[in-house]
Amino acid sequence: MRTGLRHLHRPGLPEVAIGYSRGGEIVIDYAAVARGAGPAPREVLSVFPGTVDPVDPPLDLRSISRRTRLTILVGDRDTVVDGAGARQMLARLAAARFPGDRISLVVVKSRGRFVVTHLAPLEVSPAAKRAFWDRADRIVERARAGG
Repeated sequence: MRTGLRHLHRPGLPEVAIGYSRGGEIVIDYAAVARGAGPAPREVLSVFPGTVDPVDPPLDLRSISRRTRLTILVGDRDTVVDGAGARQMLARLAAARFPGDRISLVVVKSRGRFVVTHLAPLEVSPAAKRAFWDRADRIVERARAGG
């Protein structure tokens, strides 16, 4: 991370980590090891997170900065991860005594033709953009503002 950021030559970029599915779980683990790997994210967006891979030992989440804000999205029609990763993540965060007021759990709901399956974040429809990208943009702006 540090090397990549140095190559950008743009100091002061907002530190936001975003992951989807398996990456939604990995992004929380990144927040736990970020101090050693690169800048710790101010904000984390975990979209439809998967569960910890059984061959990977779960990381200790106590090292996540207590200033980090976590947003976890689950889909109301996601039958692939079906909220299991989010439930596991919340249990791990509770075990790490991560402050609950720094966690937002959002159920993204289907409306009309917009059905929030596991693949919905990959769509480019206006409804998908509102549900996922507009939210991500707000999180980046909040991080940029120091929030």
